[in-house]
Amino acid sequence: MLAEQDDRSWRANSGGLATIPMHRRREYRTGPAVGGASVNPMLRLIRSRRLALLLGLVLAASSMAAQALIVINQPWVKPATAGHSTEAYMNLTSTEGATLVAARSDLAAATTMHRPGSDARAAVELALPAGAIVELAPGHYRLSLRRLSKTIKLGDVLPLTLTIRTADGALQEIAVGAVARLRSPIDDERRAHRHQH
Repeated sequence: MLAEQDDRSWRANSGGLATIPMHRRREYRTGPAVGGASVNPMLRLIRSRRLALLLGLVLAASSMAAQALIVINQPWVKPATAGHSTEAYMNLTSTEGATLVAARSDLAAATTMHRPGSDARAAVELALPAGAIVELAPGHYRLSLRRLSKTIKLGDVLPLTLTIRTADGALQEIAVGAVARLRSPIDDERRAHRHQH
């Protein structure tokens, strides 16, 4: 009798039911009847975990949707000597709408945003409408960096920090590396394409 129980216990171990007494195993396999049908308790646990996971994913997605994603493309700066000024340019896109409210660089005594054209007045802020590409470019809105602490040569990277205010009023700082070049990356690409033909 003992050998028979040991044999049954060994077979149960191989099936993952070792800790459940033989006379109770049927209950754990089928669970109590609910509405005339048997429901496996393990199946119920899996379903409840799936529901919790699904709810977690939905909440995470909704919180991510509330935060604006800021995309910065083609940042560049004009070469300049120490003590002088230069300008930085780039394309900015915000998924949810935001506002550029400030910029700074450790290599410049002051960084301000200038309005389009020859208007020397500094712009206080620049709206970034949802999904729109906002261009900082020569003759348009641009960042002016005055009294550089070192010479910026072709190929150097000038560090910038942009301060963005999102639609919910939160401030977000974004580090940008602007490469020193004579023309924008897209202009250089166009010139190279023309020379190939």
